[in-house]
Amino acid sequence: MRTIALFALFAAVTAAVYAKPAPAPAWVTDTRGAFPDAEYLAQRGSGTSAEKARTDAAAALARYFQMNVNAQLSTTLTAVSDGSRATEQTVVVDAVQVQSQVQLFGIAFTDAYRSKADKTWYCVAYLRREAAWTPFHPKLALSKPTFEGLLALAQNEQDSFTRLGLYKSAWEQGKSLAQTLAYGRILSPQKKAAYQSQRDAISQIPVAFEREKAQCTVFIRIAHDQNGIFAAALASALTNSGFSVATQQAQARYTATLTVDDNQTGDDPLSIQPAAALHIASSAQKPIFSHTVTAAEKSIAYTAENARKKAYPKLAQELEDSIKQALSAAFSL
Repeated sequence: MRTIALFALFAAVTAAVYAKPAPAPAWVTDTRGAFPDAEYLAQRGSGTSAEKARTDAAAALARYFQMNVNAQLSTTLTAVSDGSRATEQTVVVDAVQVQSQVQLFGIAFTDAYRSKADKTWYCVAYLRREAAWTPFHPKLALSKPTFEGLLALAQNEQDSFTRLGLYKSAWEQGKSLAQTLAYGRILSPQKKAAYQSQRDAISQIPVAFEREKAQCTVFIRIAHDQNGIFAAALASALTNSGFSVATQQAQARYTATLTVDDNQTGDDPLSIQPAAALHIASSAQKPIFSHTVTAAEKSIAYTAENARKKAYPKLAQELEDSIKQALSAAFSL
């Protein structure tokens, strides 16, 4: 009996030693074959452990989404007219991070496999397209009405400056929708035609925005200017922000009124820390834009005139820089 037992043990050990290793899963060498593109989105990962291979696969799938989403968000827009000729501009929607979306919409993994040949673990992260589309679609359905509502408000607004602000809001929402549409297009390419009208509407906002900005001609009015320095600063800020400055009020649809207050204190010597207040209104006296800039430091002199000579040039430069920033924040895409 002992001999039989020893023989059986010897046979089992020998079989284990000389047995052929289990074949590698098909996805190790042919991921696309195992996960066909028509049904799956899949990326293979590798690492020194099963967990590292799984993490690498998830990261590869996220990178795939991010690369493809960003590629779709680069749109060339044509026929941007300045009144005399058509030019072409390119608008690139900001890069989008899609790692969280990948996690939200049903990522799955194969069991990790260790290759004895190269001592490396492998794993595939994948999404089944139709299964991932089901939880994704409500997100898309909620994004569309918000964008379309903002765009309708912009298109129905009569005042050009106000319309610019509404177009900006629609553009910001449109960028978010464009990201969502691009993500959905990767999940289900065959559904892209259903959302073409939204993509077209988003891509046309910069064209409409520039055309509307061309309607915003501004006349500058300053009660007491010193050698025209404030008028020059304000005109530079407006033109650099894409607006036209009219030389006569009759030629303008808007009036920019600038008032300067010295904020004088003391008498001998006196001190001023002037502030400039800008108000833009339509020809119908509708308030459009307001901005105030106060000099960064006080100026001291024995006469108000000398104090202004010190303070006003500095304030004019601060005014120009600050208004350009404020106009850009409010009226640029």
